[in-house]
Amino acid sequence: MSPKGGDGVVKVSTGPTCSWTAEPDVSWVEIKDNVTGTGSKDVKYRVDENSDGSGRIGTITIAGLVHTILQSGRDKDNR
Repeated sequence: MSPKGGDGVVKVSTGPTCSWTAEPDVSWVEIKDNVTGTGSKDVKYRVDENSDGSGRIGTITIAGLVHTILQSGRDKDNR
């Protein structure tokens, strides 16, 4: 993902009665829609801007499965 951040989507595909929860492991990822659900849905999330020069890694765990988010760092010439 760009250092500017932005929106993302994880498509959850489960049986119609399967319950799940989406939990990010870092403060710079926010679940915007469908934190919990039953059955198949889209989990929408927002990644904050990364003003640091280093890239970073965060995850969202949904029903025990991990979605990894890789965000590049801000180029020192483009701050």
